[in-house]
Amino acid sequence: MESNFHGVRYGLELVNAVQACATDGEHRAWRVLLDAAKGAGTGPPDLTAHPADFVALSYYKLFGYPTGLGALLVRNDVLPFLRKTYFGGGAVGASAHDAPFHSLRPGAAGFEDGTLPFLAFQPALAGFDAIERMGGWRSTGLHAGALARALATRLAALRHASGRPACLLHGCWPGGSLLAPAGDQAPEAPARDAAQTPTNAATTLPVQTSQGPTVTFSMLRGDGGHVGYREVERLASLRGIRLRTGCMCNPGACAQALGLTSREMRANHAEGHVCWDDRDLMHGKPTGAVRASLGYASRASDVDRIVHFLEEFFVEKAEAPESPRPASTAPRSSALVVTALTLYPVKSCRGIPATEWPLGPSGLLHDRAWVVLDGAGKPLSPKRCPGLLSIQPRLDWRRGALVLEWVGGVAQMPGLARLSPEMPLGPGAAGAGSCPEAAGPQARSETLAAWLSATLRQPARLEASVARRRPASKPQSRVPEEGPRAAAGAKAAGAETEGATLGGSGGARSIITLGPHSLHSSATPNTSPADGRQGMAALPTRFATSGDLLLVTRASLELLSEHAVHAVDLIRPTARAGRGGVPACPTPMGESFAARFRPNIVVDGPAGGVPFAEDSWTEIRAGELGLRVAGACPRCDRICVDPGDGRWVGPEPLLSLAKLRRRRGKVCFGILLDVQQPLLPVDAPANTPALPLLRVGMALECLV
Repeated sequence: MESNFHGVRYGLELVNAVQACATDGEHRAWRVLLDAAKGAGTGPPDLTAHPADFVALSYYKLFGYPTGLGALLVRNDVLPFLRKTYFGGGAVGASAHDAPFHSLRPGAAGFEDGTLPFLAFQPALAGFDAIERMGGWRSTGLHAGALARALATRLAALRHASGRPACLLHGCWPGGSLLAPAGDQAPEAPARDAAQTPTNAATTLPVQTSQGPTVTFSMLRGDGGHVGYREVERLASLRGIRLRTGCMCNPGACAQALGLTSREMRANHAEGHVCWDDRDLMHGKPTGAVRASLGYASRASDVDRIVHFLEEFFVEKAEAPESPRPASTAPRSSALVVTALTLYPVKSCRGIPATEWPLGPSGLLHDRAWVVLDGAGKPLSPKRCPGLLSIQPRLDWRRGALVLEWVGGVAQMPGLARLSPEMPLGPGAAGAGSCPEAAGPQARSETLAAWLSATLRQPARLEASVARRRPASKPQSRVPEEGPRAAAGAKAAGAETEGATLGGSGGARSIITLGPHSLHSSATPNTSPADGRQGMAALPTRFATSGDLLLVTRASLELLSEHAVHAVDLIRPTARAGRGGVPACPTPMGESFAARFRPNIVVDGPAGGVPFAEDSWTEIRAGELGLRVAGACPRCDRICVDPGDGRWVGPEPLLSLAKLRRRRGKVCFGILLDVQQPLLPVDAPANTPALPLLRVGMALECLV
């Protein structure tokens, strides 16, 4: 009846046409089921003129409440044709326990298994009464339709400073994707392979169509490219606007509107795209759209908010370039100084500030070398599990172990606040219980998993990255030919050290450890392992999303902090409070503000004194060490949570960042670096220092 993707309504004369054509002698061979779940909310079907055999309804889509309650209308003369084999309580009139016999109750009661949700019936009845008080279905339909037309008209009029359209409508709106292109509103249809081209009969709409009170659209950049629908959804949610995005569980209408062939959709899936993920753009084409649904509760102010939001964030203006860049008069190379170093041994948990730290071939040593998985083996994030940010990892170099401590105030489980489960620092997947030394590592892994599960209040375990271990009996000074990337160092000074015990001296002993005794120089997190240059059993791979290192400049942090604080001051009377009553105000520039972005390196100095000067950098050098700029770091609403406890504290600084740092439809801040030069020659002597150190106060040089 009405498409849930773009709101196109198909004429109900199709019901009569099918019933008239599909006959078999005196009886109709086909029965018609009319899906009115979407359309009935503003225009219920006239079943007298179009007598469908079945009509599916959803009270949630009619009134917004209650969820999970619907109805199937069935014509009485069709009931005898239905055959039902299963029966449950309330639907059976009689049954035998020792023979396959049962008799259903007559009529519709024979199809209602179990106890009906009678508590949800009253809200549904109240919904019908509310519609009647508003003038009936016709009045609500006219109201919603007028608002939808106003929204579609204003979206179609959005233009970038260049004059190009900023919004593409889908559906039967003027210039929509189901109608012929009107001016520059609809882009040229993409080329299709001959095998993928539908016939004219398939592409021609079979009946008269109209447009329901739904506006589905895609935002366009100034260069004509698409903005990802997830980006629109995330920023809209921070403004308190709820938009549906994706394919709306209607892949056929979605593919038709976006010009996606089945071959492209198969290829996208082969590359990992599934429903509800964040891959909103693939190979330059959108995988879904944005939908705004209008109903009886919608107001003209809702239309204004949507339009103003899109104008603010997605319409390019001449006086506000998409991505401010530093002046071109900056020297080709200039000086920087490291002001802060932080590594994150466990992905999504707290970081460890350091004054100096070894740099491996894939970033800071042991940075993001572990990850916490849920019961299904999927990585946990602060958005799903805020408690991760109350776990403080600590690298105990003397004992060669990773120690996890709960620092979130009162323990979530009695007696576990001071428990310190420990994992070995060396390579291997001890956290996953995959070590060949079965008994000890397995017991240790199970104990750690129990602690994590109890602390986070959900099934959880620690997964360590895997790398080849160096044999303890002889030195090795070259990169292993198999397995993940690993750096070589000095010879292993005898056997590996014992790891720390778990929960005291009587606990299980670590079997895979960091390396020789000479490595362990400090047990405090703020002092780096200087002797780490002298040897390393192996360097594990990392769980970093992209890039070996993340760098931000102090000048960029300060500018963003000023914008964020100013934005909150302007909207403070209506600012949305965070969970638990936390004020919707960002922390002024400081360590906690910088921690929202989880940088490995913060720099200052002449080259970094201009905000966003890092946009023009191509490489950073520290002596012979080269760090190649791999690109900008995209951002999401994770920067809107308190880095201390994971609580959402307001839409800033993401909203301010979206205005300052938009790049091809993505919000970015900071730059990703890849280690460029080999850290250790393959033929280096056994006593050659294996890893260079990054230090606070170290001088760096940037190239532009």
